[in-house]
Amino acid sequence: MKVFVLIFLTLLTACSVQQAKVASPTPTPIPLIPVMEDQIPKPPIEEEEIQLPETDRNKDAVAKKLEDYFDRREIKPSLIIENDYDGARKERVEEIKVSNHKITWFHSLEASELKIDDDLITLEDKSSLNNPNGSDKINGKIVNNWDKIKLFNVKGRKLIGIEIRHDFCTGLMCSVTFFLVYDLKTKSSNFFGDFRIDKEVRLYDFGKNRTIDFLSTTNDFTYTPGFEITHIYNFYTLDKKGVFRLQKDNRRKPFFIKRVFSSDNDEEFENKFEQSWIEKIK
Repeated sequence: MKVFVLIFLTLLTACSVQQAKVASPTPTPIPLIPVMEDQIPKPPIEEEEIQLPETDRNKDAVAKKLEDYFDRREIKPSLIIENDYDGARKERVEEIKVSNHKITWFHSLEASELKIDDDLITLEDKSSLNNPNGSDKINGKIVNNWDKIKLFNVKGRKLIGIEIRHDFCTGLMCSVTFFLVYDLKTKSSNFFGDFRIDKEVRLYDFGKNRTIDFLSTTNDFTYTPGFEITHIYNFYTLDKKGVFRLQKDNRRKPFFIKRVFSSDNDEEFENKFEQSWIEKIK
């Protein structure tokens, strides 16, 4: 009897365990979250040295070389006066004191005139010695106000340089500058012009031969797609009479520096740089 009871209890326990297994709920599957490719951590990449093309590494080499050269040869002014004109109406007559000299500017819509001490200078009939825009000169009739005045004390002489522009310019006219370089000793007036290259009146000593030189500029281009812009530099030397003369080599050709730029991005074509100068620019 005891054996029978033991067998019965064993069978009953086995059935209970089997039922418990059957009744156990099926586990809920864990959803898979997609991982984007850029979220997967990647091993660090060793940096490689980027070798720039030669033209990209040195594309400003010509500009730097010329900037250094011109800076070494420049004659610095002893006094600079800037016009503080703010657009308000000016008196017709304006007096500017330049050291122990006086400049009187007569403002007019018809013709601009000025006096340096007692010397009256009319701009309307004056033209630039150089050709700032291709083969064209700049005439004093298109400017009407001074922008900056510089006094130079150099080699026993005094010169006044004046940058002149138009107050109410539009378009390309805003890129035009008319220069007056005046020799106080001989009372001689010299006029130059610039178009989109250098708006500053500067004096130099090229060749380091104790001369007073002016660097003239020419901006030469044509309005066509993908055109090139050429900047040409010449220089003039002041003679004993106070007149600037264009300087030429022994073949009677003007000394020059030529630079060529792209109209698309203003990048300079270094392989088109040329110089036939009084000294080798390195």
